[in-house]
Amino acid sequence: MTKKLVLIGFDLEVLELLEDNKLIEIVGYVDNSNTFDKLSYLGNDEFFIESKDKDIEVILSMDIPKVRAKLYELYKNCIANIIAHSTSNISKRAKVGYGTVLQANTFVSAEVTIGKGCFLNHSSSIHHESKMGDFTILAPNSLVLGRVEIGKKCYIGAGAIIKENIIIGDNVVIGAGAVVVNNISANSIVVGNPAKTYLGV
Repeated sequence: MTKKLVLIGFDLEVLELLEDNKLIEIVGYVDNSNTFDKLSYLGNDEFFIESKDKDIEVILSMDIPKVRAKLYELYKNCIANIIAHSTSNISKRAKVGYGTVLQANTFVSAEVTIGKGCFLNHSSSIHHESKMGDFTILAPNSLVLGRVEIGKKCYIGAGAIIKENIIIGDNVVIGAGAVVVNNISANSIVVGNPAKTYLGV
C-alpha cells in the first residue's frame, strides 16, 4: 500500500530520498513561500493543518534542531515513522526514534539509541552503544565513535569526529571538521581540532 507523504520545509535531498521509494507518493510540500515549481505547494503550516487529508503523513525535511522540535510538536499526530534510504545500514540491535530520517550511506551500529525526530545526513555514522537525543542532527560525513552520549537538539557539523566515551549536553553546536576529545557542556558552540569553545558566544 502506497504511503502519502508531505514534506514540511523544502529540501531537494529529502525529496530525492522519497522519490527513490516506490511505496511513497509525494503529495507536495509546506513552507512559508512557494520556491519550487516542480512539486505541489500546499501553503504554510497553518493553512495546511486546517485543510489536511487525514490519510496524509508528514516528514520534517529541515536541518535546524530547534525548528525540527517545534514542528514535530505541531505535527505530532501525523509524523511519518522512520524514513531510511535503501543504502543506510541500521543494526538490528539499534533503536531509532519515531520520525527520524536517515539519508544515503548512513551507518547506525549495534546498541545505538537514537531519539525521535533526528536527522542523519549522507555518510554520517554513529557507533556501538552511543546515544543521541531527540532532534539532533548529524551533518554529512560526521563520525560519532563508541559509547558517546549526545544531548537533545544538537548539531554535529560536516566531517566532525567525536571520540569514544564523550558526553555532550543539550543544544550544542559542533563546527564542521571539529575533533571532539573532551566532554562538552550544554548550550556550547565548539570548533577546531581539538575542539574548543568558540569565543564569540
